[in-house]
Amino acid sequence: MKQAFLFICIVALYSNAIAGVSSSPANNSIEKSSTTVQNENKLNILCFGNSFTEDSFGYVPFILNRLNPDIEVTIAIAYIGGCTLAQHMASISGEPQTIGGNTYNPIAYQQYHKSSNGEAWHTSYGIAASTILNDEEWHIITFQQGSSHAICDYSTHYEPFINNLHKIVSESIGKEVEFGWLLTHSSHNAITGWDFKRCWEMISENSQKVLENSNTTLLFPYGTAVENLRTELSHIGDGPTKNLTADGAHLQDGIGCLAAAYANALAIIEYMNITNIEIIGDDITIDSKFITDNNIPSPNLGSSGIVGISPDNIRLAQLSATEAIKKPYSITNISSLDDNYTNITESIEPTEETELYDLFGRKVTKPNRGIYILNGKKVLIR
Repeated sequence: MKQAFLFICIVALYSNAIAGVSSSPANNSIEKSSTTVQNENKLNILCFGNSFTEDSFGYVPFILNRLNPDIEVTIAIAYIGGCTLAQHMASISGEPQTIGGNTYNPIAYQQYHKSSNGEAWHTSYGIAASTILNDEEWHIITFQQGSSHAICDYSTHYEPFINNLHKIVSESIGKEVEFGWLLTHSSHNAITGWDFKRCWEMISENSQKVLENSNTTLLFPYGTAVENLRTELSHIGDGPTKNLTADGAHLQDGIGCLAAAYANALAIIEYMNITNIEIIGDDITIDSKFITDNNIPSPNLGSSGIVGISPDNIRLAQLSATEAIKKPYSITNISSLDDNYTNITESIEPTEETELYDLFGRKVTKPNRGIYILNGKKVLIR
């Protein structure tokens, strides 16, 4: 038992030590977004997390804005380095939490990142949980387990924290809200000797239990997208074991973060019931200008900078994310997928006379990039 908790302490300290610092200027004030709840095209998402949340959501606002600029999505990340469910409970409830002899005391969220409608991230520092919870009218609030606890026993490291968090958050904001869960990516665990796949299996198993045993309704299976991509691109990354990481734990900026972001973006698109968006074929560019211009939170550039970005690898990332949404608890070897995955053979440039319909059969007069029906068949607008 002492060995187990020694493992927890060591990994938690490591996770805090390597947590990055946002590139945006220091600021202790919160910028209010202009987003208000008016229709189904608007959504506010708050993610209570850590550096893995930054890894997986950093590119999401800009992917969503590229795919459909008409949807208005505010995404926020409440960050504490290496944060576990127990620490979130302490910081949100204001009361210390104890697990296995370790006590977590209430602290402010070290960083609070927010992006509205595809605008660059803005970061505030040292923000109380109560301030964050009342910053917007949140529609979805997500949690995740810290990497040091994610592979541990569900009954001791997830409960009772997840259900207590849901209860106290609902009481704090005074209304019902939907809860989401991040199925995080795995990292190599030198203490247990488990490889990436074995760690992912434990994270996946515990994530299923979260959805079965709490009122969590929305899953963000980005860790599965990363594991799918590792079936082809495990040689990429500056970490000691590579596997798309900068340091053995954090995703290195580039193709790994992109696969994670595509999966999270698809989960949002599916939740919003938007049917005519297709990520396969998206030609996004991830370079140093993208990182800087968008104030990507805590970039992990390793020693090589941005890694793995090429047209072929971007397609693999898109396939990995798509398969993760379809099969969140299974790893897909993406090399086995057919080249004509989307079954769409034609791209078009619509004119005012082009009669297009979405996948529900509704006529579309101002199409964005995505999939539509033209003369009874699917076509792609890039």
